[in-house]
Amino acid sequence: MDSENFIENLKRYGILAREGCEFNLPEEAKIKISDATIESIDFDVLQEKGIKELTIGFSKISNIKFSNQNDLRIYFVKCNFLDRVIASKCNFEKEVSFNKAIFQKEASFSNCNFKDKANFKRFISVALSPNDEDYNELNILFENCIFNKRADFHSSKIANGIYFTDSHFKDYADFHACEFEKNTCFYRVKFEKIPNFSQAIFKGNLNVVNTNLNFDFEKLENKVNEEYEEFNKNEEQDEKSLDKFANDFRDSFRVFKNALIKDNNPLDASNFHKYELYCKEIELNSKKPKKFSKEWLDKYQLIFYRKLCNHHTNLILNLKWLIYVIALYILLLGKIFFMYPLCIVILMVCKYFFKIKNIKVFVSLAIIFMSVCSEPKLIFGVSNLFLDDLNWWQNLVTAIYILTIALVLFSLQKTARKNSIVPS
Repeated sequence: MDSENFIENLKRYGILAREGCEFNLPEEAKIKISDATIESIDFDVLQEKGIKELTIGFSKISNIKFSNQNDLRIYFVKCNFLDRVIASKCNFEKEVSFNKAIFQKEASFSNCNFKDKANFKRFISVALSPNDEDYNELNILFENCIFNKRADFHSSKIANGIYFTDSHFKDYADFHACEFEKNTCFYRVKFEKIPNFSQAIFKGNLNVVNTNLNFDFEKLENKVNEEYEEFNKNEEQDEKSLDKFANDFRDSFRVFKNALIKDNNPLDASNFHKYELYCKEIELNSKKPKKFSKEWLDKYQLIFYRKLCNHHTNLILNLKWLIYVIALYILLLGKIFFMYPLCIVILMVCKYFFKIKNIKVFVSLAIIFMSVCSEPKLIFGVSNLFLDDLNWWQNLVTAIYILTIALVLFSLQKTARKNSIVPS
């Protein structure tokens, strides 16, 4: 196709180009362009003409602005965007791909709704000289976006600031092996599934304040198993063990933790350290270590601290265990006999009359209160070792109690320090 016919055909579909070497006329409502120099694209005209898919590869694009309601399946493959890319407040009904795209200036996708896949893998944001007039306007913006399906940014290199403030990832988000040169902001971002940040590098400041990653151990374990099963369905690639998957997730959380420590933010860093330890527990469990080996002991140590205080991040949980341990000791010691019938009465009243949810806590507090009113010295445990009227059972219970309460109190003060402004 000669240059004149090439340009005329493009104009029919709202694409203004200066030159190019390949243009396929619509076949089944699809346009394919490669190795072109494009000045502008009118997406409204494309949709009016009934085009459903636009693929542009290996091209230079000078000016582009997306229509607000976009029903096209759009693929930009190794395209070089010379000027600003404006896609704010767009509803992308179908898949959008900027695979290996190069953004020379600012790119704004703020307030967009990606209803299908969003593919930004291996894209490059180019850094300009401080003398350039657009030097301070080169941020990549994904603020207030909704990603309904998979969002893939892996292996991208962002030389400028990138902002995902208030965005919502409803499906899997992949940021592994990304390089962030300047500020990276995930402020108030909501991840419904666990994102992948393994091997990511944060050279600038990282903001993950109020990021919603409130999943528990069971959700993380389920996600690791899902990824493991999905990956190993493909018979064309080598099988990857479950512990390797857990380690990949652990690496994601370690990246966040280290970046936050670098930014002197130990409070948020402790949460990501908690997720890192979750992954380590999953990894050890999948290896099925031999009894009393180092890995076996590490596994049960992780389980213990997760149950006790969620790895020093949950002060309320730690306080509950303190109350439970004291109350259980008083019951097992058997020194206050009137306590047993009273406990049964309190339990029945709480369960059937007041329908209190935290019955265990309430009953435990009642036991401690009765002990304080009757024999307060029992709570301390150490003093009981010097009593003459204790039998072998009571001595055994007291010895175990002293060791246990010391461990709980140690964990409690450590958890309290991590949840306060006091440096650890």
